[in-house]
Amino acid sequence: MSSARLGIAHVYAAIVLALLSAALLRYALMPIGGWDVWWHLETGEQILATGSWLTDEPFAYTLEGAQWAHKDGGAAVLMHLVQRAAGFGGLVVLKALVFVATIGILLATLVRERRVPLTLAVFSLALVVEAVAFRFHERPQTFAFCGTVAAVWLIERRRAGRGPLWPLVPLCFVLANLHRGALLVPVLAAAYTLSLTFQRPIERRQLLSTGMIAAAAGLACLLTPSGLDMVTSSFRMLQEPGFRDQIPEWFTPTPLHVWRAAPATYGVVALALLGMVLRGRRQDPWDVILTLLAVLVGVRAVRFLPLFALLAVGPAASGVALAAQIWRSRVGMLIGAAAAAVGLLFALISDLPAPHVGLQPRRFPDAALAFVRDHGVRGRVINDFRFGGYLLFADYPTRKVYVDGRNDVVYPLAFLRTATTVFRAPELLATEQLRWNAQWLLVPNEPDVRSRAHIDYDPAWTLVFASEVALVYVLTDGDNQRLAQDYGYRLLAAHDLQATLVTAIGSGSPKLAEAAREEARRMVREDQESHPAHLALALAYRLSGPAYVDQMAAELSIVEALGRRR
Repeated sequence: MSSARLGIAHVYAAIVLALLSAALLRYALMPIGGWDVWWHLETGEQILATGSWLTDEPFAYTLEGAQWAHKDGGAAVLMHLVQRAAGFGGLVVLKALVFVATIGILLATLVRERRVPLTLAVFSLALVVEAVAFRFHERPQTFAFCGTVAAVWLIERRRAGRGPLWPLVPLCFVLANLHRGALLVPVLAAAYTLSLTFQRPIERRQLLSTGMIAAAAGLACLLTPSGLDMVTSSFRMLQEPGFRDQIPEWFTPTPLHVWRAAPATYGVVALALLGMVLRGRRQDPWDVILTLLAVLVGVRAVRFLPLFALLAVGPAASGVALAAQIWRSRVGMLIGAAAAAVGLLFALISDLPAPHVGLQPRRFPDAALAFVRDHGVRGRVINDFRFGGYLLFADYPTRKVYVDGRNDVVYPLAFLRTATTVFRAPELLATEQLRWNAQWLLVPNEPDVRSRAHIDYDPAWTLVFASEVALVYVLTDGDNQRLAQDYGYRLLAAHDLQATLVTAIGSGSPKLAEAAREEARRMVREDQESHPAHLALALAYRLSGPAYVDQMAAELSIVEALGRRR
């Protein structure tokens, strides 16, 4: 290749990799918005504070004294140490580094080990980045994704004669102490061993050594405080359909789920099918087995869907690379550059949160818990499933939670069904309140969820705080009776703001009208960035007649400004 063409190739590589990196970083630097990060952080803190692996349930009053088969303690400790040293921004950077490392290892696997043209590698990885970004959060599973890709890279290096396979064993040990997803690594090693049986002639020494490494990798997964329970509990959970029907991330992915969560997955599917067609009868046993494994793992649950793209992209790209003439031509270069550019465009217009090294704004119930602390709300809480992690992170050991996101390691299925539906039925809520002597509720402020509207009209509960994120109700005649009397909303219902404003202000009573306006003003004071609260106050002024037209205009201006900022 002439120096001029070599220079053009280098410039092209720099451009397409820069485009791919920009798309990758847009996703990698998303702010913290996951619900589970909080209980992982608190778990890490308590492991260090107690010097134990927390085998007894510490956080939920509903399960006091129960055994906790926690299996991701290493990641919890690491996340806690990073957050303590560098704040929440440090956690975002850690996640970004793991995401970048995952895609970087895939790039090295495709280009160096599989000899896939750079144009095709960039095209393939543009699809992968889009397909997996929805699951790369500040959680231990992120380490498992990276470790799985690293295991495939080691196997590919061994196949290419460029490195040994034994590093799979220490990789399994490290990964098993970070996340139970390490169990996939010995499965990959066993799959590679199986592929060797299709060679002719069979190299028995290689087959034996590879099988021994696969077995050693499996044993390395047991070298954790959880021991054999890492394997048995994980398989029990995967085989429990009733549990998997309760939590969205554990749903079996349907075509609609895939389209909503990661539509680029269909691009990887198309690439894999095209690769198989181009191979014809020249199918590589390892690639066939790896693709089948990718499908089997990916269809188990929505949370495993990224593993399909991460595992299948290698065989897919290798098959499509058989049309090498196209990928090394100007057309191929254009396709690769276009894929990287389109990937960046989709990243930029995505409705996912904008990059931010910190917490996702207006996501967590921090204002509600500040009210609870400042006003001395007493007693046990029945909290929403999603809010449990933040609640235990913010207030443990002062308060324990009703339920949180440790659904697959702590809570029995029967309780989980109750806890995830407790706010939907008045009878169920009343039963749980009596069962646990709960004194207050922490409920998401989601007016469109009409199944929770009954709480606003239940005399047993009084709304005492409303932000755009969360609502706090206290038992009207319970331990917080004085708070209910002093801070209770009498006229406005959080799930029916418009209707209750119309009723109160349109009642003909000036006293009721002013009381309704004051409650609307209070909602604004409690959350000055609340779009619904300002909109409700604007409506209150509009319903109050010409005397309030200036106040209405001021509130509408604030509503417009808040809308622009979002």
